[in-house]
Amino acid sequence: MQELLQGIVLSGVLGYLQISLLQDVGKVSKLTPKEDKAKVALLLSVLDYLIYLVFIDSLKLSIIVSALSTVTLAVLLAFLIGHFYKIYVKLINKHFNKGANLSLLSPREGAFDYGGLIFIYAFTFDHQLITEGYVERCSMLDGDMSLSIHPKIGLVDSKTPENKIIDLINNEYYKLPTAIYIDATNKIKYYIIYPSSDEWVPM
Repeated sequence: MQELLQGIVLSGVLGYLQISLLQDVGKVSKLTPKEDKAKVALLLSVLDYLIYLVFIDSLKLSIIVSALSTVTLAVLLAFLIGHFYKIYVKLINKHFNKGANLSLLSPREGAFDYGGLIFIYAFTFDHQLITEGYVERCSMLDGDMSLSIHPKIGLVDSKTPENKIIDLINNEYYKLPTAIYIDATNKIKYYIIYPSSDEWVPM
């Protein structure tokens, strides 16, 4: 047990655990590039190891107590960093940004990482309808924009014109929260509606 706990501290895995915790609570984007996550994890791991040295060398605690204390502080430190980062983003948006806001999440996560129903109309940049339906799953892996769609009965091949969707979004015809996400890499436009119930009937 002692060797396991000490190994966790010395391996640097705590740094990656801290980043995962921040991503899970929405303080850091899940789409952060792997290279950036590795750099931050390395810095956090060094800090975690210094904390461990304080416990075991300066305070003369046992290995198991030092390791457990380090793990506990690492988790608390992750949430503390996330809290201060959130405050920092708010201050930047309040005092420096003019008409645009920094976000803790990527635009994709802001559009698709939603706790309720998501209905989408996906069009190419040439205004061709790709699909429409309820989003079952959305990939948040690096560089991936994959969706699992559950078509609503009767909507397959409905070929809803894009201009009607734009009118719906602009005029808030259904009085529901809406968003538009543009995937410039894959040249796809997602018109997104967040229905309050699956009884909602799309166009």
